Amino acid sequence: MKYRKVNHIFTFLLVLFITGCSHHRTENTKEVAIPDTSHALPYITFEQQAIDLGRIVEGETAGVTFHFKNTGKANLIIKDVQASCGCTIPKWDKEPVPSDEEGSIQVFFNTTGRTGLQNKSIRIISNAANNEVILAVTAEVIPQN
Repeated sequence: MKYRKVNHIFTFLLVLFITGCSHHRTENTKEVAIPDTSHALPYITFEQQAIDLGRIVEGETAGVTFHFKNTGKANLIIKDVQASCGCTIPKWDKEPVPSDEEGSIQVFFNTTGRTGLQNKSIRIISNAANNEVILAVTAEVIPQN
């Protein structure tokens, strides 16, 4: 008797789970967005998305500049630039970049206390159609003598 109750409860829960999953799947297909081409969007295009700084002596600060172009049809606004580490400092112009114009993001990497192969990422968040771009900086930091 007890086994039948457990079996019925299990069957009921299984039916609820399957029903819930199929309902969720239906909702997800409704949320698929078709790009709206009725208005123009900016598009950020980088010359390079990864730069190798080569060998650097520990304690030095190395700088690199990532150049980009707004290849879209509206003003590009970089909302935020986030580095993966506090040793990596990004700087960028906060002004909008018009269509077909160029801009840059400077990245400074402080090697103090770091040795060996270093991989740092920089996340660019903007109003562009490709609103999140990841840049990479690598370096081999050699110890001071």
